[in-house]
Amino acid sequence: MIDCPVSSKLDTPYMILGFATKMYNNFEYTYDGISDLFDSMKFPAECYNRLVTSIFKDDCDGFHAAVYHIAYKNKLETYLLTYVTRTLIGSHTVCLIKYLNRYWVVDYNSLLVKDSLEGVLNETIKRRHEELLTYNLTEFNYNSGKYEIVGKEI
Repeated sequence: MIDCPVSSKLDTPYMILGFATKMYNNFEYTYDGISDLFDSMKFPAECYNRLVTSIFKDDCDGFHAAVYHIAYKNKLETYLLTYVTRTLIGSHTVCLIKYLNRYWVVDYNSLLVKDSLEGVLNETIKRRHEELLTYNLTEFNYNSGKYEIVGKEI
């Protein structure tokens, strides 16, 4: 169990990374399967609650939805960035925070900081040795309970 209520003061990407690193110890990666890709994202609050109360079994979108939840609740400009690669298996979802006019990507227990979204995509794809097909920025609408695609630019 992780002692970190949503009301904790986690108002910088560094503090969010510290929380994500703690959460990572409670996380067990479980592959969705090809039939579930890109349409099985759970609610951020649900992911957060499961992650802080027990071992959380999910894949990248579930883990980063929990990170999204804590960042959003601490009033950071927060998105889920999902990119699709040519092999599909290299596709990934991360939590992106726009803070001080820079792009901060929390990817499990690591942090990438770039001056542009293009820089984030280029570095992320380079690290994964993949070819980018497309990407989406997504926000969760807490009023409607649905994910909404923001588009390609923020």
